[in-house]
Amino acid sequence: MNFSRMNYRHILSLAFVLVILPLCAYAQGWTPAETDRKNSATVASSYLKALSENRMEDAYAFLSPALQKMMPFKEWKKFQQLQNDSLGTNPQYKDMQAQWAENPPQTPPGIYVAYKLNASFTKIKSCDELVVMQRQDNGGYLIMRHERTVLDAKPDTALIKKLEKIDGIESSTRATAKTSVADMLKELRSRKDVKIEEKEGWTIATAPKDNTQWSFTPATHPAHPAYAKRWPDKENGKAVMKMEITCEATKEACNLFAADFESLSRQTLKKSAD
Repeated sequence: MNFSRMNYRHILSLAFVLVILPLCAYAQGWTPAETDRKNSATVASSYLKALSENRMEDAYAFLSPALQKMMPFKEWKKFQQLQNDSLGTNPQYKDMQAQWAENPPQTPPGIYVAYKLNASFTKIKSCDELVVMQRQDNGGYLIMRHERTVLDAKPDTALIKKLEKIDGIESSTRATAKTSVADMLKELRSRKDVKIEEKEGWTIATAPKDNTQWSFTPATHPAHPAYAKRWPDKENGKAVMKMEITCEATKEACNLFAADFESLSRQTLKKSAD
């Protein structure tokens, strides 16, 4: 499995895609009360502290129900542990900035705050982080999104080897950078032979004639925007599930996204073989 093109094709633009654009969405402005400032800052600090101390259950409790539904605890914990392996320990935070907004575009109505900060770890000197929270009916805050952008990222060979291990039936995976996620979804929506469905936030496109399926991530998924294209095939007389991945998120999120779909492909092949 070759992740190289998928992981790093956006490495220079990640800071813009994942940090600047979300903050632009919150640039409309909203003046928070002092209680809002204190409550949101407490949640952000407590969440990051729990992550740094590997208290995953405590950190997970700060996520919104929608985010927890999209990523169950077991999967989320695995993702965070992979990130910790890549980043290192003992995070030092600085330059925290907060931007507030009421009813920003393309999001559910409500009061939001986006915290932008920089962190250094034992393995990574500079990591930009974005923590987006929404105010709840009780005045508390829950996390809707957490992005990490490593500007000086280099291929993490140890992490990639972990994700490249294949057990059981073979599957064939290729990373592709031909078409952006948004352009591919637009193209599929225009095709009369493709059926589009929404399932728990995921956009699923299916071409029955070609026996091909595209799975597009929800906005709350750590690897968003990304999609996996899968179709059955045969190689040397053996059934395989071929897959193309396009992912525009961080390398850690893209790696885990690809690994999850690799596992799903193997499970699909095993079921068909039974």
